[in-house]
Amino acid sequence: MNYVKVYVEHSALSLNQLFTYSCDKPVEPGCRVIVPFGPRELTGFVASVTDHPDTDRKILPVVRVVDETPLLNEELFELAGWLADQCCASVISVLKTMLPPAMRPASGKQKVVLEDWLYPGTPETDAALTRKQDTFLRSLTLPIQAAKARKQSVSMTRSLLEKGYLTLRQQPKDRDVVHIPEPDSPPELQPFQKQAIDRIQQSDAGMFLLHGVTGSGKTEVFLRLAQDALDQGRQVLFLVPEIGLTPMMTERVMARFQDQIAVYHSYLSPQEKYAQYQRVREGKVKIVVGTRSACFMPFSNLGLILMDEEHDASYKQDSMPRYHTRDVVLHRAAHHGCKAVLASATPSLESYARTLKHVYELVELPERIHKRMPEIQLVDMRTEPVTAGFSRKLLDAIQSRLEKQEQTILLLNRRGYLPVVRCADCQDVRICPDCGIALSYHKKENRLVCHSCERSFRYDPVCPACGSPHAAMVGMGTEKLEETLQQLFPQARIVRMDADSTRKKGAHKALLDEFGQGADILVGTQMVAKGLDFPNVTLVGVLQADNAL
Repeated sequence: MNYVKVYVEHSALSLNQLFTYSCDKPVEPGCRVIVPFGPRELTGFVASVTDHPDTDRKILPVVRVVDETPLLNEELFELAGWLADQCCASVISVLKTMLPPAMRPASGKQKVVLEDWLYPGTPETDAALTRKQDTFLRSLTLPIQAAKARKQSVSMTRSLLEKGYLTLRQQPKDRDVVHIPEPDSPPELQPFQKQAIDRIQQSDAGMFLLHGVTGSGKTEVFLRLAQDALDQGRQVLFLVPEIGLTPMMTERVMARFQDQIAVYHSYLSPQEKYAQYQRVREGKVKIVVGTRSACFMPFSNLGLILMDEEHDASYKQDSMPRYHTRDVVLHRAAHHGCKAVLASATPSLESYARTLKHVYELVELPERIHKRMPEIQLVDMRTEPVTAGFSRKLLDAIQSRLEKQEQTILLLNRRGYLPVVRCADCQDVRICPDCGIALSYHKKENRLVCHSCERSFRYDPVCPACGSPHAAMVGMGTEKLEETLQQLFPQARIVRMDADSTRKKGAHKALLDEFGQGADILVGTQMVAKGLDFPNVTLVGVLQADNAL
């Protein structure tokens, strides 16, 4: 009889402690179990196993062991305890954050999708095969998906199963979320890039801040460092802040290494997250590219962590447990004895201060690959002729790019059609009843949306305060910006990229591909300001630049 100490899944922080149960079946730390807890049965995580109890209280037996093998290795379990202590959160909440939805303690709604596979069986001695059955069996490349074998012949597959020449097993459906692009050839390094790589490789420090100006070739430095880690037989974690950057970064990593990588971000389905997590856990991939949640992937031999745009607020999680990805990176790098490189053109104050205190080592890329920094013009809208919210200078510049068949990016950090709906007569503003902030009008859905809680309401043009049918069309969001541009430049191909246009799966990659394949203007919120690389872009316009102040 074994005794297990279990963290039970319960939201109460007062229950963030270990409970002892007896278990007569083999179980290891990191496995899920179903245990009685008061009048209910709860799912819990086994933290440790012992052969003698440490309490005199009545010990209840485990109802059921869910997992045959641990979901989390020893390092991740230790990390969960450390992070829970740092963030004043329960251990179980950290464990739920670490795991993909289908593997979380109570995965009631998110189940692992299984599919049938055929494997060689052990036939009975008197089960002879006909010539057709023997030919069919030899044509199968085992193991094979049962659906593929049945597609060739249902009757043959059934006969071979009945005679024992084939056996049926269920295993999780593996959905590949990346494709291998054409291989690229590494460009020649600039002297300052080579100097930065040599310094990181030869230094005894563990943490580096790579401070490189925009366009200085930080990604190529990342790829060379990753190649060095792979050559040593170790794994690489490549973190990016935004989902919009993941397809582009994945494409570059795949083009360079021509090897299967794992991709992990919030836009994957539960089954895809499960499949990617398992591939890392089983050591089938060497590189992981992902957003914040990828920092918890189950590495066994991590050799390098690369954190791009380290200053970005997306690396902070604002729900329990409230952690910063940078802290997790520091802890995991120390555990694996590997180097971590934080990179940014505008480092956070915390990271830069740590370089001054010699906690991190500062590595700089002071020059652009193409030498020249862009010319920046500040336009005073009070003195400039304005058309539909655009300055004359910006409209002329866009027209010039269209004539030269060059591309333009326009940044407006407000999604929707109108940021504020105000009555033209009484000046009443439609307000979210829960958040107390102005509702934004989304023309496509004809609804008012709160950009804080995402609650939406049917749009009524009649003012609820005074009954006036007149609304003041003040301000502009990306939806209205796209519509106005299309009216001003009817011949232009315009792509809009914001939280509304990228809700569907794969939308980020599709929109970026559309722009990369020749669209004229990319309109978007801060998504378009996150390290995108399009060589034909010669104009960037930032609209209402002072609004964020």
